[in-house]
Amino acid sequence: MTIARVPLRPYLFAWLPFVPVYALAVRFSGAGWVDAALSAVTTVGLAALLGLGVARWRPPSDVPWRRAAIRHAFLSVTYSALWTAFIAAELALGAPAERWAGFLENAIRWQFVTGLLLYALLVAAFTSLDRLAALRAQEQRAARAEADRVRAELQALRAQLNPHFLFNTLHSITALVRSDAARAEGALEQLAACLRHVLAVNAAGTEEVALGDELGFVRDYLALERLRHGNRLRVIEEIDPDVLDAPVLAFLLQPLVENAIRHGMAPLTRPVTIRLSARAVDDDLLLEVADDGAGSTGSTRDGGIGLRALRQRLQARHDGAATLQVTTAPGEGFRVHLTLPLTATTRPPLVLR
Repeated sequence: MTIARVPLRPYLFAWLPFVPVYALAVRFSGAGWVDAALSAVTTVGLAALLGLGVARWRPPSDVPWRRAAIRHAFLSVTYSALWTAFIAAELALGAPAERWAGFLENAIRWQFVTGLLLYALLVAAFTSLDRLAALRAQEQRAARAEADRVRAELQALRAQLNPHFLFNTLHSITALVRSDAARAEGALEQLAACLRHVLAVNAAGTEEVALGDELGFVRDYLALERLRHGNRLRVIEEIDPDVLDAPVLAFLLQPLVENAIRHGMAPLTRPVTIRLSARAVDDDLLLEVADDGAGSTGSTRDGGIGLRALRQRLQARHDGAATLQVTTAPGEGFRVHLTLPLTATTRPPLVLR
C-alpha cells in the first residue's frame, strides 16, 4: 500500500526507533515509564501521520525554487505547530501542573524547533525516494527501449532470406529442373526447410534456439548458395556433438556465413573454404566462423551493420558475459570468434528439429 507515492509499511517501520528515544526523554522529564511509553507512541505516531501530509502537499521537483521555498516554509511551520500544539494539549490535559509549567517555560520552543528538523528530515527522505523512483523508471524505460530495439533487430534478422537470395535460388533451381530434376527437388526441400525455420522462430517469438537447429538452418543456406557458386564454396565443420542442444541466439551464425560469402568469396575467382566450429570449454560455448577469402582492412574489420547488430544483440542478451572477436587482414580471410556463457540461460531454447 502507498500514500502519495510513499510505501506505507516501510514508512511506518522507519518511525519505530524514535519511540524508545522519545520515551526516554519523557521519562527523564519526570514522567513514569507507562506515561512515557504512551506519550512516545502517540507523539511519534502523530509525527508520522503529519508526515504523510507532508508527502502529499510538498512541492514537486519541477516547481520554481522561490515558490518551492515559500511552500516549504509554510508547510514546515504548519507541521511543527500542529505537532507542538498536540504535545502541549496532551500535557495540559494529563500532566501535573509543574510539568506543564516547565514545558511552557523551557521545552515548547525546542519542541517547535524539533518539529522543523523533523520536517526537513521528512522532505529529504521523500526527495530521495522520488529520485530513486525516477531512476528506476528511467532504467525501466531504457530496458524497454533496449528490448524493443533488440526485437526489431531480431525481426530484421528473421528476414535474412532476402529477396535477392530467394530470386537467385529460384533461378538456380529453375535451371536445374531442365538438367537435374532430382537435384532440383532436393534444393526445393532445402529452401522449404530454411523458410520453415524462419517461420517457426517467428511464430514462437523466441530469441534463442538450440545450436543444432541453427546449424541445420546454416547447412541448408550454404547448400542453396552452393547452387550458384558450385565447387568454389567449400565448408568444413568441426562441431562437438555435446553442444548441439546449447542455446544460442536465433540467426546467430547465418549472418556470419553470409558475410563470408559476400565479402570473402565474391571478390575472388578461386575456391574459398568456410569453417564452422563449436565446442565447450568450462562454462563457455566457443563458436567460430572463419574463411580463407579476401579478408578485410582494419577500417572495415567490424563487418558492417551485420556484426554491429550482432554485438548489440549479444550485449542485450548476455549483459557483457559474451564476447565477439574479429581477426582479419587483406588476403588472409575473415574469422569471427564468439564466446557465450552456457549457464546464462534460465529457460530451455526452442527446439525445431
